[in-house]
Amino acid sequence: MNQTAQASNDHFDAALLAELRLLTGVSPRPNWPDLLGGQGEAPGHFGELYQGAMVSPSASEADHALARKYPRLAAHIAWQDETEPLPWNATRTLLDLSCAPLRTRAGVCIHTREDGDVTANADADKCIRVVKLVLAMAGLQGKRAHVLLQSNIPPAKGCGSSSADVTAVWQAIFRALGVSPTDEALSLLLVFSERASNPVHLRQPCLFAQRRGRILRPLGAAWPAFHVLGFDPGGTVRTEDLPPLRYTANELRQHCVFIEALSRAIAQGDAATVARIAATVARADDRLPHDHSQLASQVKAFRAGGYAVSHSGVVAALLWPRTAEAMRDRKRAMHELRSTGTPFWAWST
Repeated sequence: MNQTAQASNDHFDAALLAELRLLTGVSPRPNWPDLLGGQGEAPGHFGELYQGAMVSPSASEADHALARKYPRLAAHIAWQDETEPLPWNATRTLLDLSCAPLRTRAGVCIHTREDGDVTANADADKCIRVVKLVLAMAGLQGKRAHVLLQSNIPPAKGCGSSSADVTAVWQAIFRALGVSPTDEALSLLLVFSERASNPVHLRQPCLFAQRRGRILRPLGAAWPAFHVLGFDPGGTVRTEDLPPLRYTANELRQHCVFIEALSRAIAQGDAATVARIAATVARADDRLPHDHSQLASQVKAFRAGGYAVSHSGVVAALLWPRTAEAMRDRKRAMHELRSTGTPFWAWST
């Protein structure tokens, strides 16, 4: 579906635009070329290896530092998380299970001398809004632009289709304008655009505050070495309709244990322990109807190390520490899924 929006009807707060220019390096110029274009790309994910909450004094300090430097931006992002505060000022966080076969590619074309609309080849309100905002930052508000999206990420499944679309468009328009914001800046922009966002732009494992747009803890240089089999048992979930997870003080204590164990396992390259932690955390989150008994049976039948689920969707994935024997076990699991007509994706981290 082609979607058109009237760029000339959008008005952006001048103070917010000034902060975003400082954050990104985008600024008005008197001599933009007649035609600007750029491309971006972002992977999907297949749920989370971890989703929970982290108690960190440094997180509050980072909030205050952001508010001092970018008060308008900070107020908007902080508002997203204030409706469901956690005990001890804990911060919601996650670690994605990145999925290489799933990907969004975006192209942005800007006609700097032509007034007109911002259009897209898909139903892409958030992406159009991103382009309008950056055009205003560049002094090109009201100019004609087009967004082209190509994606194989299934929507409403918990695979990060919206996060990947928006990430790819941010990257494309920044490249069109010749700027390269940092990963930290893009993290903030994604949450600004999406309310809650998966960190599909990050290449190394980290605990990411999906409602604050910040890396809470880097987890090393490399992902755990897995053979993965992700599958879609059916159904859909509208992520934006889900309330933020709430945690009691006792649950936060348990998540502190999870996080420390997860950090050690990733640092040591212990994929088997990471897989077990992912399954344990998945069972603790009961707001979605994942069949944990069936998943546990599949782990046993196919000798997997554990499983991960989408905490905001329907997909799940079996995880094997990467060995030749695990490849054979994964092939057996693929054969069973194929025989039942269940869509699946296989990849290795």
